[in-house]
Amino acid sequence: MRWFICNQIHRSLCNQERSENDRQLWNSFTAEQINDFLLSLKQEERASMLLDTVESWGKLGADPVILQTFTEMTGINV
Repeated sequence: MRWFICNQIHRSLCNQERSENDRQLWNSFTAEQINDFLLSLKQEERASMLLDTVESWGKLGADPVILQTFTEMTGINV
């Protein structure tokens, strides 16, 4: 069930380029809320959530979590 919900969130983020409703929804969240949400996920869930959507998450203010996830997964400090 958790993966299904993560998949729906990922699809909504991908659809924001085409859907005004999705765009409004995503723009209603603060960067802090976005980061808190991503950090609440398990590492593998977070990685799948970021897959092909790094730029979109970055526009929403998730840069710190993106960098943290990259460091955790690769061991490379940037």
